[in-house]
Amino acid sequence: MKQAKLVIAIVILLWVSSMVTVHAQGSKKPEDNIPALKGLVPLDPFKITQEQGNSFNPTLGKDVYFEDGTSLTSDQFMKKVIDPNYLPIPYVKKEAPNTVLAMLVRRASAEEKEAREAIMKKSGMEVQNLGDGEDINNPELMKPIEFDPNTKYEEFTKGLTKIVKKPSEPQKMGATFVNPTRVAYFDPEGKFIPTTTTNDSDMDKNRGLSKELCKYLFNVKDYVNGETFVDDKNTVKAIKFRKATMEERKNAPSMATTSVNAEDAGSTMESSSSKLSTEYENDDLRNKLVGTKAPVINAVDINGNKFNMAEAKGKVVVLNFWYIECMPCREEMPLLNKLVDTYKGQQDVEFISVATNSKESLIKFLKTKEFKYRVIPSGLPIANILGVAGFPTNIVIDKKGKITFLESGYVQDIDAKIKAKIEEALKK
Repeated sequence: MKQAKLVIAIVILLWVSSMVTVHAQGSKKPEDNIPALKGLVPLDPFKITQEQGNSFNPTLGKDVYFEDGTSLTSDQFMKKVIDPNYLPIPYVKKEAPNTVLAMLVRRASAEEKEAREAIMKKSGMEVQNLGDGEDINNPELMKPIEFDPNTKYEEFTKGLTKIVKKPSEPQKMGATFVNPTRVAYFDPEGKFIPTTTTNDSDMDKNRGLSKELCKYLFNVKDYVNGETFVDDKNTVKAIKFRKATMEERKNAPSMATTSVNAEDAGSTMESSSSKLSTEYENDDLRNKLVGTKAPVINAVDINGNKFNMAEAKGKVVVLNFWYIECMPCREEMPLLNKLVDTYKGQQDVEFISVATNSKESLIKFLKTKEFKYRVIPSGLPIANILGVAGFPTNIVIDKKGKITFLESGYVQDIDAKIKAKIEEALKK
């Protein structure tokens, strides 16, 4: 919920903080190609009032479109709205200009980008333009790179653009792309760190990442990315770690509560960031929710069937929070499918998945990937009610409506853990 409010605040801030007059790019109107925008008129994105900004929540993953006509998930919108390379444009009915009904995100012109950067800087935001990166849907561009173990820091980074994070700087805001299996890592002394491992035990524990890299990459309280190097396409190519300062250690995030996204890691290695070790388990959320009564949830799945948590009393409800672009979420689906098969025909166990993507995107995705849970679309509001910020997250609710289990991040034996809680709940 805090994340959603923060993004809405940023959107409003970027809208109302300037009276710059900027003209839209080109003569072709986006509403000509996007049915949902037909009959609506665009507002000047640099002259939005507080009332207009408060009338629409773009983080719900609903009625938000990219210029090519595709719907944007809440995560995709969040990434773009804090990147000055993109411009969010609200749409209203001519007769009701104070109520925003839809949002279009398009690439900003050079003038618009400059104006947005000026607003961000004036507001105290650090601007980091790292663009979209490589195509995550192209398997060839997701394959790990086999680096020479003798790779030299000075030689490898020559010709790349260096971005330095100074100890006094806040976290930079902007869009980035990091595939950890295609990045050359260097320790604080500039020594090359092997990315992958051939050790069977490390392979199983760390999802293929080397023990040396895990020491720096996931030990966020002790090390930070001191220097990041990008190429001319703004894709991260190298990272050099440095020791974290006392202030950085104090403000270090928890790995398990950081939303995992396919644009932040490669398809092979991403799941390791969700669940590397018990040190990064989502203890805060677990301690907050386990033992408490589940909140009221009313929703409609992608098949049009209603789900009401109150009406599910007397059943064991298993919840799974996920989104299409989340590779660890996809990876655990076969395990979750086995659970559904195990309890097939058992009326007092119900499996519900809450996805942040739109109904249309989910229907298209599920034609290529089997998931046997009932699927609820556009579920970010439900995730916000529970405070779920990490994906995947699995929750078990007993027959009395009490939360008895919560696990965030990828877990290899998640099916066994969930099954144990289901059996425990069925006996009561």
